[in-house]
Amino acid sequence: MKLQNFLEKQGVCKEALKWVGNKSPQEAYAQCENGEWLLWLHNKLRLDEDALRKRVLVAGLTVNLVKNLMKYEESKAAVDAAIAFGKGEIGIDSLNHFLEDAKVAYRKCYNEKKVAYAAETPKAAEAAYIAACAAASAVDCIDVSADTEFASVSAVVLAAKAAKAAYADDINVKSADIFRDYISFEELSILL
Repeated sequence: MKLQNFLEKQGVCKEALKWVGNKSPQEAYAQCENGEWLLWLHNKLRLDEDALRKRVLVAGLTVNLVKNLMKYEESKAAVDAAIAFGKGEIGIDSLNHFLEDAKVAYRKCYNEKKVAYAAETPKAAEAAYIAACAAASAVDCIDVSADTEFASVSAVVLAAKAAKAAYADDINVKSADIFRDYISFEELSILL
């Protein structure tokens, strides 16, 4: 099956379809500069423990790129926990503990963002809030309910938005490189 046909059946966005064009699956994997797209495709795989850990690791490492924007230690600890879980250093129960703390941190950032907008100093608060949301999403990958099935993709998207809000470099390319460092083409090719 041609890659374009497969992706159309999966409901990918028009931008991704246009980018893929006539590329082979191997070319698309090697040339993709958007970690969000690669993780989205990885989410189509069955969720065994190895795939889950890799997904959380990629999300954690990507969000780690905006860790400097986080105001609260709970968010930073959540990023570290996502990476530790991805490497097999901690289990799901430990990761759940960090998720609850990360949710508290992003609620604090949300309240600060509202105050900052009222005072017309929104940029730093916006970046910190989005980074905190990214940290929570990175650890929320373990919950595969309908609401958080794509938390790893959300973590990457939010990390990119946090970087943009802080006028930082675009991290889409970095997230795609991180993805390829941990998830091989062969792991994705079973979808095609």
